[in-house]
Amino acid sequence: MSGGFPFETGKSAEGELLVSFKTPLTYDNAAEIWQSLSGLVVRKENTSLVFNLSAVSKVDSAGAALVRSTQRLCDRRGVRFRIESIEPGIKHFLDYLDRETP
Repeated sequence: MSGGFPFETGKSAEGELLVSFKTPLTYDNAAEIWQSLSGLVVRKENTSLVFNLSAVSKVDSAGAALVRSTQRLCDRRGVRFRIESIEPGIKHFLDYLDRETP
């Protein structure tokens, strides 16, 4: 992705790995983000992963797949996963996909 890395990492007040996205989660950057994120989860250095989506204005189907794949990887690795600071429209979209797709 040109223009810089699409997210920043840090620690939450509770010591969780915090991933703060700086761009929309779309087809344009989902593969790049997945490569980096899956490596963070696989390393098993963290027991909890938090997505901060406060700066995310758009999530398309590739972005939704990225979120779902990250959640599933965390489940398999015993890493707690949660999302914070999500816009209501994006939350509704992700909740809908969780309910309506396998």
